[in-house]
Amino acid sequence: INVSAAAGVATGKVGVRVGSSTLEIANAGGPAPGITGPDVQVVGSWLRGRESQGLAAAVVTGERIRVETSTVIVEDLSSLGEGTALHALERVDLVDSVVQARNCRAEGNGGVISVLPTGVVDRTLQYGLHASNTTITSLNTSAKFGGVVYSAGFVNMQQS
Repeated sequence: INVSAAAGVATGKVGVRVGSSTLEIANAGGPAPGITGPDVQVVGSWLRGRESQGLAAAVVTGERIRVETSTVIVEDLSSLGEGTALHALERVDLVDSVVQARNCRAEGNGGVISVLPTGVVDRTLQYGLHASNTTITSLNTSAKFGGVVYSAGFVNMQQS
């Protein structure tokens, strides 16, 4: 799927699953120009966001995001809020994946990945970024805090 100048690629009220797919988002805008839902799963897929600007992450926005055996590439993106590639309110899980960012800027926190709950934080939940066997690379990314990654909770990286 190749999408240009869209106000949102896929929004699910319960969740969104992208499996074994290729998705390119270019010249998009709006509140969340990419994939949005409470639970977002990206499995065995290749996602690319480029030359876009939005109020939130340009590729994936959700409460809980899981990226498994996938590649997420973001280039020349600007977020007026948090994170340019991935923005979650509770948790981001990256498993056997690659996240690459170049020339990305977030006005808020997390130049590439942001895990930042809104409102009152429930301390019983484990907010944060969990990466296993994952590579995160960035070149020329910036944000208010966390030029690459910002998490209000734990950051756990294993073999990453």
